[in-house]
Formats: sequence, structure tokens, C-alpha cells
Amino acid sequence: MISSYLDIAQLNTDPQLIAKELEQLEQYIAASALPSVRWEYQIPELGEGGACSLFGYLQDEPFKLTDHVSATSQNEQKLANLQNIVNYIEQQTQVDWYGIYQAVDTAQGPQLLKLAYQGAPSRPLFPLTEAFAAGSNNVQVALSKRGRVINNVENYLAQGGDWVATISNWLGYDHSKTCSAIHINCLTMRHPSGPQTKEEKDWQIKFDKD
Repeated sequence: MISSYLDIAQLNTDPQLIAKELEQLEQYIAASALPSVRWEYQIPELGEGGACSLFGYLQDEPFKLTDHVSATSQNEQKLANLQNIVNYIEQQTQVDWYGIYQAVDTAQGPQLLKLAYQGAPSRPLFPLTEAFAAGSNNVQVALSKRGRVINNVENYLAQGGDWVATISNWLGYDHSKTCSAIHINCLTMRHPSGPQTKEEKDWQIKFDKD
């Protein structure tokens, strides 16, 4: 199954390395107690238009996973196993954020649903639309079925959609000597006094309408 996924995603990886990592993962899961399932979790406020998460600002009400997944004992065990995988990845890589999503049908249409994760609060649902894909790596990968690898190199280009756009802005500001450029799909930083030029004001009006 893993090999089929990698072929579809067009990710070239040594099969022996895959087998070794899967064996280590299975050993970790067998030796670990099942973690608690997050049936509710905090989520960030959304910016204008609902496309961007406002990093650091949380909604008052937590997201209820039970609105999309029945809280049966079978589902709880599956979700606990997914969280175990997340914990293993974090332990092995020390990655700041990692999550597992599933495509589901909702009242608002097909979306990616966050089932398990570790790291800072993030949005729980991603609309599976071409329009949303313009600002979301998650949705781009889900719709194209192609993996996307972003390497951390000394002379890099920062590209961000969703809350990653905020990080990209700060990368360009704090590391202007090594960050050649940034490309963002979501404008999370604005002039403190609002739009300044006619072009900026026209853009703001169009953005609010969209």
C-alpha cells in the first residue's frame, strides 16, 4: 500500500528504507500504550474570507471531531493508532508540526478533516476546491495526488499559503540576507494604517467581496 501511494505521489524513495522504517514503526506501536484521542481541540480564528488562520488567536469554542466521526470504540482505537503514528514521527524527526488528514464529505462539500496531530493549533477542515488549493499546500497535494517536498536550503525561497504565509512574511523580514524572495497566497500582514495606494484600496475592496 505504501509503495502504491509513493508511486501515485511521484515520490522516489528506497524500498529498503521504507521497509526498515515500517518495521521500526510497528515495533514502536506494539510497545506503546494507546494515547488519548482528541475528540475536541482548540482551533485558530480565521482571517478575512476564511482562507487564512490567524496564528496565535484561538476561537472560544473547540472543534468537535464527533461532528464528523462517530465516537465508537472501534473509531477510538483507530484514531488512537493514528495519534501513535504522529507521536512516532515527532519523536524520530523532532518536527514542529505533523498531522494526518482524511478526505470526507461534509455539508459544505468535500473537505480534508484533521484526525490526529501534534504541534500548534491549526484549522481542522480544508475545502477540497481548486480555489482553496491556490493558498493551501494540503489541498494542492490532495487534489493533485502528487507529493510536495520543500527542502530547507541556505539560499531559499519562502512560499506560504494559509498560516504558513505569516511565517513566510517573517522569514523575509527577519532573514532578508538569505531569503531571496517570498511568494504568498494569503496576505496576513498589512500596513498598520490600512491600504495606502489606489491599487491597494481597489484590491482590498475586491478581496472583501470575494
